[in-house]
Formats: sequence, structure tokens, C-alpha cells
Amino acid sequence: MKTTVEIPLRPHGKAKGLILLALICLLAGCSAGLKIYPTDVPPTSLRLGEVSSLASKQDIKAMGKTYQGLLASGLKDGDIQNGSLGSARVFCCGGLDEEGSDIFFYIPKGIKPNLGDIVEIRSGVRPKDSLPGKPNTLTRIVQKRGEDGPCDWVSKERLIKWNGILYCDWMPAEHWTSPLNGNSFKVWYKMDEKSKTSGSIWPF
Repeated sequence: MKTTVEIPLRPHGKAKGLILLALICLLAGCSAGLKIYPTDVPPTSLRLGEVSSLASKQDIKAMGKTYQGLLASGLKDGDIQNGSLGSARVFCCGGLDEEGSDIFFYIPKGIKPNLGDIVEIRSGVRPKDSLPGKPNTLTRIVQKRGEDGPCDWVSKERLIKWNGILYCDWMPAEHWTSPLNGNSFKVWYKMDEKSKTSGSIWPF
């Protein structure tokens, strides 16, 4: 069933943006977990986003399938507190790509992002058969809002910010994959070696 729901496009929206995005996916018949699993980058890869909203525990529990997906991943109810789920925009600043493209991510204890911060997110793994998935998960704050740092929104042509993607000057040296290299993904991402050598890459 195709349903149209208004999506707030302001980069520093309130937590209600999470609820609206979850509702859209639910009405459209999306798979379990909604937007806490990746669809546009490889599973377990690292990517960047700009924090657009933070949810209270009440908001998170009201999301139904998203909340159940977090619990199924190995998290306990006590691990989910105010600010344990955020959304991040991955495209800027207007245009079709930005609309509805925010992703959800779990925020582990000890990391406290604010609206507008640029953060690194480990992409989750979607559930398959009887295996539970893992949600997109915050790994670190890369650049605080308002800081004059190495990261910014740039267009593929580096001339305008319309339909921009996040880019940091250190990405090529740290072996991030560029969307200009002919791959099928629209954003910079990195396949983290920890995902191949560590017994567990998840903090839960």
C-alpha cells in the first residue's frame, strides 16, 4: 500500500522525525527493523551522517518493530534509554535524494552526540531467516556541530552543496571508498578490517 506522509527536512529536527519515518516504512510494508538496518551501503561498513534527531525511550518503544528489532539484536531494555536511538541525514541540502533518506542508529552508552554533529556509524546487518539482525550503531563523533574541521557537505562536482554528501579530507588516505569510483553506492564508506578479524564488532 503506497501512503504519503510528510517528512520534515530540517537538519536539526525533533525526535518526532523518527516516529514519522518509522510510520512511513510501516505503512509501506517495509521489512522488520525499519530503518535501523542498511539498504544503501554494505553491511558492517562504516559511513558518516549528520545527527538530525534523538529519541526518548518513550519514543523508541512507541516505534514497535524498531524497538523489537533492537531487543532481538541482543540489547536489553535497560540498554535503551533517552537518547539511545538517533537519526542522521546522509544527503544535503534539498533535492530528491535528501527526502526520506535519514537513517536510524543505536547509540551505545558513553557516547553522547548532539544535533548537527557529524558521526561515524557502523552499518548494521539485516535479519535473515532465524538469525537476528544488528542495528546501525554509532562508533564515534567525528566532528562537533559548528567546528571548523576536515568534514563538510560537498557535491560530486565539489561546486555546490545541492544533493551533497559528507566528505572528510582524510578519507582517501584511510582507504574509504568513493562514490565516484563507479561503485553502486552514493556515499563514501569503508569496509572496516575489524569486521573480518574480530570475534565481535558490536558493543552489545
